[in-house]
Formats: sequence, structure tokens, C-alpha cells
Amino acid sequence: MAVESFKRIFDEAKDSTKIFSFDSLRHSLNLITPKKEKYPTTYQLDDVNIFYESKESIIRNLCLHPILIQKPNFNVSFLQNLYDFMQDMSYSESKLAQCLYLLHASKSDFSSLDLTSALNEFNNIFLNFNSIETNVEHKEYNFLKDLEYIFEKIVFFVFDVSFD
Repeated sequence: MAVESFKRIFDEAKDSTKIFSFDSLRHSLNLITPKKEKYPTTYQLDDVNIFYESKESIIRNLCLHPILIQKPNFNVSFLQNLYDFMQDMSYSESKLAQCLYLLHASKSDFSSLDLTSALNEFNNIFLNFNSIETNVEHKEYNFLKDLEYIFEKIVFFVFDVSFD
């Protein structure tokens, strides 16, 4: 329900003003959702169902986030990755990781930041969350082998433990 409303309002904004409003989305959700009804996402579900159910929670959390209530308008270009993510229903471990990142980011506390810094954080989240990738090969990142070697040496010397 929340994801469908998000996609509809995004499409409308993309076709007209190019400005998406979390305020409009929040009002739309208030009309179709009874007050005090929560949709908890439990980690007792399997990964695929967590992925699907978390998308609803992400949108609802963003609508209720104090920073996005204070400054609800975003250019649609900043939200294009989020829209594409909500459109794509194919599951992968990387998409689950992206989903969990967005879920936690949507509940983040930016109260210690000024409004501009908090909005910059959201812009970075929206623009870059899709770069999270779980299928990383060591050969792509040669330094990971070096870091692993250093870690093993530190653990060995500190705790006198062997990884063999």
C-alpha cells in the first residue's frame, strides 16, 4: 500500500513539477491507513519475505521521519534510485542488504545535525544505497587480502590464536 502510493506520487511528480513531496505521501497514506495501525517487520521471517515487507516499512518510516516532515520536498532525480528499488521485486542478497540499510536509515536519528547536514545525509542515502554489493570478490579488491592478513596477525599476537 505505501510502496504503491509512493510510486504513484513519484510518477505524478516526475510528469509535472519534478518535486516529490513526502508530505503529500504522508497525507495520502493517512487517508488509506487507520491511525495507530503499525506494520512491524520481524526478523523471524525468511530473507525473501523480510525483503518484501521491509519496503513498506521503509516508505512509512520516511514519511514519519522528523527531518522529512520539516523539509518534505525532493527533486525526483534524488529519489530515482529509491523508486527503481521499489519497482524491482526481484530478490538477491545485495538487494536485501540495500533494503536493510534503507530500513535502518529511515529510522536514523539526525537530531544532532543541522537541517542542511541532515538533508545532505538523506541525499547521500538516496543516491548511493544501491552501491551496496554483497558479492565482492577478493580479486576485485586486492587490498582485502592484505587487510585479512593484518587482521589475522593482530588476532594471533593479541589472543595467541591461529586461523589454520
